[in-house]
Amino acid sequence: MPFPPFARNTRVLAFATAVLSTVCAQGAAAIEPTANVIEYYNASLNHFFLTASPGEAAMLDQGVMVDGWARTGVTWSAWANGGDSATAVPVCRFFGTPGTGPNSHFYTADTNECALVRQDPTWTFEAIAFYIDVPQGGACQAGTTPVYRSFYPGADISQSNHRFLPDMTMFEHMAGSSILEGPVMCSPLSSAQLQADAIRLLEQSTFGPNDTLLTHVQSIGTQAFLNEQFAAPASQYVLPHRS
Repeated sequence: MPFPPFARNTRVLAFATAVLSTVCAQGAAAIEPTANVIEYYNASLNHFFLTASPGEAAMLDQGVMVDGWARTGVTWSAWANGGDSATAVPVCRFFGTPGTGPNSHFYTADTNECALVRQDPTWTFEAIAFYIDVPQGGACQAGTTPVYRSFYPGADISQSNHRFLPDMTMFEHMAGSSILEGPVMCSPLSSAQLQADAIRLLEQSTFGPNDTLLTHVQSIGTQAFLNEQFAAPASQYVLPHRS
């Protein structure tokens, strides 16, 4: 099935490479994520908080637990139970030990880091917050998107706080006040998100998405589709120069 050989255009090639990590590969996650992680912010504390518990989120929204928490609009997907995904690992949730630790929560999907923090008297283990995949070799696998962690040290330990973001641009904007720690989790993408990424790729690398192209990309995977484009003859058409 021939496609317009536009992938040789350098701008399109750069775009295709950038989205490759987030567009589904063949055989990507067969089930939908089962948990929604929601970020809250408390202006008086200047702290961020995460929860994947619908009940806890409802109480925060109503100000039942502690007043002053509001949704930031940042959310990402995860797994509610360990059996929901064969590759997901538990995320340990800690709270600073009153009187000695930070007045904030900390989350880690790193087994070794969780074990170390459990031994730290300034932190108290609360529960497994949710389940999620972790980067392998510093990168997230196909069908997932990175979640980045930053650390705000504050004036002293009681004011310190971590933030977790699935958006690289928002993460990099934290550099002015926080230490950027990089990707620490891999959020599973829903089928709707995977389809939207495939459509965006087709909008940039072909004359536009249609049902046939979309089915083709989703059936063979993004890498195979890009390989087809790289192997296609170069386009005879030259884009007009814009000053």
